[in-house]
Amino acid sequence: MSNKTLTMAALRYRAVFLDISRGDINMQSELTAPVMAFVRRLKENGFCVSENLLHALNDIPAGRLSEITECINDVMGVKLNWAPLVKGWDVPTGESLADHLVTRVANIFGRRAGFKGTTLPCGHLIPEGTFPLERYNGCPFCGTPFETASFVYKGQGSKLKELRLFTPEDMQHVFESLLTSSTPLDGTQKDSLKLLLREFPLPDSVNISMKETSMLVVKLLVEQGKDDEASKLLNTPADVLRYLWYEKTGYVQVIEPKTLVAHARKLYHHMWGPLDLSADAAKEMKRKLMLKYDRKACLRVALWLNAIPMTARQAAENMNPKRGMWVRMIRALRLGEYSRKSGFGHLAEILDVFYKQDYTTWQGRVDKARTENNAEGTLALLKERPGLFARCLFASMLRFGSDKVLNAFGEIADRLPARLLLSLGNAAETYFDPKETRLARPITGVTHKIEPNRLLALYSDDERRAMACAVNEVYKISMERRFAAQPSEAKTIYIDPALYNIPVSVGV
Repeated sequence: MSNKTLTMAALRYRAVFLDISRGDINMQSELTAPVMAFVRRLKENGFCVSENLLHALNDIPAGRLSEITECINDVMGVKLNWAPLVKGWDVPTGESLADHLVTRVANIFGRRAGFKGTTLPCGHLIPEGTFPLERYNGCPFCGTPFETASFVYKGQGSKLKELRLFTPEDMQHVFESLLTSSTPLDGTQKDSLKLLLREFPLPDSVNISMKETSMLVVKLLVEQGKDDEASKLLNTPADVLRYLWYEKTGYVQVIEPKTLVAHARKLYHHMWGPLDLSADAAKEMKRKLMLKYDRKACLRVALWLNAIPMTARQAAENMNPKRGMWVRMIRALRLGEYSRKSGFGHLAEILDVFYKQDYTTWQGRVDKARTENNAEGTLALLKERPGLFARCLFASMLRFGSDKVLNAFGEIADRLPARLLLSLGNAAETYFDPKETRLARPITGVTHKIEPNRLLALYSDDERRAMACAVNEVYKISMERRFAAQPSEAKTIYIDPALYNIPVSVGV
């Protein structure tokens, strides 16, 4: 393992990484001279150490302590030049836009055009009467510094920040907590995940719930040449398409090209007003979305699809919602060519079923059952996909009756996030009001108005209010079930091991 990489990651959690075991620390050891010197350097940078870390440092070679010191100096910017570009920066220099324009012209035509002034070490000519050079520590035109400050900012305030000990086991906990985070990672966490993924293998038992994190991990594994490990996170063709589109556009959500082109045209027109440049913006977006892959990328995707743990019909059904995009992807990735090679039999079967359309889709079965007014069949299919059931819950209540639908929805409500159930309760009052017009705001930023459901006219005001109240009751009942566990069922878990590493007992 790279000690420097792990030290950088540990410092973000106010810790120092040492490749030791906590059981090997001698808490009765006396401090050595290198350790005392190291602690003094930490104090200059505004840090102190915990007792465990202090005794653990006694078993660390002086060279390793020097590496940690250099790493902390880099993080704290000790070696940076803190000399300001302008001397007495709180007093205006009196420069104007005209000074910059004159300097620009002087550097284009030079002294031969009659400009007089001072040529600085960076090569720029500063004409007389423009910038007051005596007020600058560098070039006022390009900002290149010429003088270095003789002082270093240390101390970082009067209160010292305590650094704790991080062992390989602690870093593994941090790694797993980043992978299993239930919220999208910020920029610092993404960089920490990138550093730790180079040092630790991807755990087999970890379930990455966030698509943003999953796609980031796949991208990092591909960059490291670990295509086989990346395939463990791609269990459906939709996951493969999501990664390909994430790599192309940076969006985790698969937004079709026509939507991106239309959005670029509208956004550009909104920014520039009367200038008719929206067509150029649309052409530029089309150029960016052109699919072009080398042989290595084509082989990688062919292997991923060939290893998909689904039958050909299931895979084709999974590809159907984005059928138009898949047709272009198959052509750009030369999947038809690879399907004819030995060892790619599953890929060939998937493509054969996909092109022949020899499959049925879940949505098609739901639509057929709904058209036939088959309430039992429709609800049985909706219970297979709780998320989609939640999306059409209100419309199903109006079509088949609230009692029957809510009873079926209550069976799978615990499989949905609590925030989704709460949002359903908040949206029910608006949905069941025939006078309210709802607004849909997709990721592209275009707002759509949705007219009230025409089936609302079949119900009275009291019935509609009762439906809205019944949706709120589903949330309450689900919360009661989730938090009704007995104390004996409590178990020990880690709450953010990256920060605390302290086991606590909570009811689950």
